[in-house]
Amino acid sequence: MSWDLEKKKITLDQQAGKESSQILLEGDVIVPDSKPDIEQILRCNGIVQLQEAKGNEDRVNFSGELLLSILYQGKKSMKPISGMEASLPIEDIIHIDGIDQNADITLSAVLNHLDCKLLNDRKINIKAVITVIAEATTSYTGEMIEAINDMPALQTKKGSMNINSTIENKKERFIVKEELVIPNNKPNIGEILQTTVTIADKDIRPMDGRVMIRGNLKLCTLYVGDTDDSILEVVEHEIPFSGYIDGNDITSKMLVQADLQIENKEIQPASDEDGEDRILNTEITIGTTMKVTDSQEIEMIEDAYYPGKPLIIQRETIRYPNVIGTSKNQFAVKETLVLEDNATPIMQIETAWATATIDDVIPSQDKIEVQGVVIFEVLYIGENDVSPIAMVTQSVPFSQEIEIKGSKPDSNVHVSCSVENVTSNMLSSNEIEVRATLVIDAIVTEEKEGEMITEIDFDESEDIPNRSFASAVIYVVQRDDSLWSIAKEYNTTIEDILLLNDIENPEMIYTGQKLLILKKIPA
Repeated sequence: MSWDLEKKKITLDQQAGKESSQILLEGDVIVPDSKPDIEQILRCNGIVQLQEAKGNEDRVNFSGELLLSILYQGKKSMKPISGMEASLPIEDIIHIDGIDQNADITLSAVLNHLDCKLLNDRKINIKAVITVIAEATTSYTGEMIEAINDMPALQTKKGSMNINSTIENKKERFIVKEELVIPNNKPNIGEILQTTVTIADKDIRPMDGRVMIRGNLKLCTLYVGDTDDSILEVVEHEIPFSGYIDGNDITSKMLVQADLQIENKEIQPASDEDGEDRILNTEITIGTTMKVTDSQEIEMIEDAYYPGKPLIIQRETIRYPNVIGTSKNQFAVKETLVLEDNATPIMQIETAWATATIDDVIPSQDKIEVQGVVIFEVLYIGENDVSPIAMVTQSVPFSQEIEIKGSKPDSNVHVSCSVENVTSNMLSSNEIEVRATLVIDAIVTEEKEGEMITEIDFDESEDIPNRSFASAVIYVVQRDDSLWSIAKEYNTTIEDILLLNDIENPEMIYTGQKLLILKKIPA
């Protein structure tokens, strides 16, 4: 006998593995010939930039760079402060059992420690500790039975499965170009020392057929003016940007995970209409890694039996991630920085930076706790004619609870943290109040396992066994019983049990309840 089966093709994401590796990176950088010798390093800042990773047999190969930006006091130089940029290559392997070249790899990196030591007046030794995390996902495709037609005596139990599947997985670049004007109260540009670019106010929204990405680029440019009395100048600018990434199957109800990173920046001085260097020609490349997933509730046949005839049911067990919840949380971290006794007293604050690092994420019932550190750096002009530029740096721990309904201690949590805004205020010649606004994006998932029926047919080789009970029995409901399990066990139907026992609500059976059951006689 042939069966009229309706099958549904499903595609879903499966977590293939997550591993991390700690890299100890060391190398020397040389001061460019056009720059003065180094007297003292003021600030050494690093950004980890990873390139596209490739999965192979049980491993992930990746490469990248540690981009360095260094401010220093020059030796025997007319300029009190100079700047330089350098980079160190990164190349390593992370082992993840069971993956191959078809796995989708997502990388993230944390710069845990950076030490810049002056070897001589033209060479700096760099030591860095970097943690790289690799997450691998694979795509599963299969077929399941969702309906069986023209089989009225067949008893089926309906169920559902909430699955996530990747709709789009893209890498795109946005190029932002702008001419930024130096404020009137600042001198002309003599030399650009350093420009820090951060992304703030990110707004990422799925729409029908595309994803909108917008935000603001915050630029902090340090330069020396073209006048003799210019020690250090700081200008801040903000550039709004927006763009779209197309995807035919994207809808406004889907989940978007997007990582934005500054891949390249070119900031060059240019002349204005009067021929004075008061323009910053800016070209910034924003790299975007975007993953769009869709959550669907799929109806399926969970179980089946045919009164009087045995069945052969083929099942397949699948694992799949389920999104429990997402959250975007904004909060402030503030501290009063106190200079050490031998530090140069503060005369004027020039600018402040902050970087945030997440040390631990602890999921619990209906919430997660994020622990980390904010490193504040304040550049100031001190009361010292010989070395007027000074820095103060301090690490400030933080802990933030974020409510996410459905979270459990064994949930998987993916978090990203960014610093949106930094302010500083001079309280006295040895005290500075600093404040950083942090934004944490969190996604909580769980690994679920389910069974789906792929094939079904009569078992012609087996008969329903003769039971040693009469055609009518009194059954006492046990704990965890359901009408389905009782009906299947005694080869009858739920409808017959309800009718025979005058039960109106099939959900209202209880432990100890007595049910009259008539068994079906095999045909």
